Amino acid sequence: MKKLITLILALTMLLSLCACGGGSTTQTNTPAGEESQEAPGTEALPEAEQSAPVVAELLLNKANVVEDIAEYTVVTMYSTDDVMPPKPASVFSHYEASSGCTYVVAVLDVKNLAASDVTAQDLLTAGLAIDGQIYDANCIVEEDDGASFGYGNTTAVSALDTARLYYLFDVPANTDMEKLQLNIIAGTDTRTAIIGLSAFESKIKAITLNTEITDSETISLTVNDVYFSTTLYPPITTGYYSYYEAAAGKTYLIVKVTAKNLKGNDMKFDSIAGVKCVYNEKYNYSMFTVLETDGGANLNGYPGQYAIAPLDSGVAYYLAEVPAEVESGKVEISFYIAGEYYNYTIG
Repeated sequence: MKKLITLILALTMLLSLCACGGGSTTQTNTPAGEESQEAPGTEALPEAEQSAPVVAELLLNKANVVEDIAEYTVVTMYSTDDVMPPKPASVFSHYEASSGCTYVVAVLDVKNLAASDVTAQDLLTAGLAIDGQIYDANCIVEEDDGASFGYGNTTAVSALDTARLYYLFDVPANTDMEKLQLNIIAGTDTRTAIIGLSAFESKIKAITLNTEITDSETISLTVNDVYFSTTLYPPITTGYYSYYEAAAGKTYLIVKVTAKNLKGNDMKFDSIAGVKCVYNEKYNYSMFTVLETDGGANLNGYPGQYAIAPLDSGVAYYLAEVPAEVESGKVEISFYIAGEYYNYTIG
């Protein structure tokens, strides 16, 4: 793959030189009555096989279409030392970067335009060029509504279906993230663009408390409150109830949400959203889900066992148990809701 991407980049440079050096043209004419001859030992290729690779600009704000192969959109790009599913289940796979390295992650929505199933890895190939060095990608597939990952080389995308693919590039930790050349290859079609990760960060939508986020096909979600506390009690504390208490020297970062199910079937509480947080732009914490039950008289920490019926609403809490010092610093909370990314900042 490195050779292929290098060849394409070289071809791009060659075409540029040809365009600039148009001062000399050589033309060979065949005398009347004579036929042109093939060089010994060669055979003319069919026209389809003579087509050169197509190199074009990678569109970042709309779909890139390669006829009969794929239609794809770059959703986002980011860097991380540990790639986790956006809405992790109780058991899930994740990917840690090599020592001294970090991952550059390109997330694409890819529609299979072929007439049959194609493995995710074969739909598209991605490469990243940094200062002349080519990096290949490990392709993984978002599954179970964002709760887990599948392998790109074994997970098939059905004809006309769309999958969310993650391309993981293991690069040195000191890489300049504002000078990345992303190359996406589909058949003989290559799209390329120079990208800075800050451009994607600026497109992430900000959460406003008590304002609905609605996807008409899946969910309407409102973030009601974000706060720190060493305990979490249900709203009604009469009778017997469960509660959560942080360990000594720690506190909970708590995000309270209300979700309405707009799907045509039940929605498990653990598929409402994916929420995680980072302290001082360095320390990452996952968050677990607790839901209100019994009309607010109890709390339950097994969200996969409870569901919201169509057009019903439910209340959930996302908790991260963090050192007490986190409460006095800057915390960025990332949300993954109905396939879109949002954030909320404290401090």
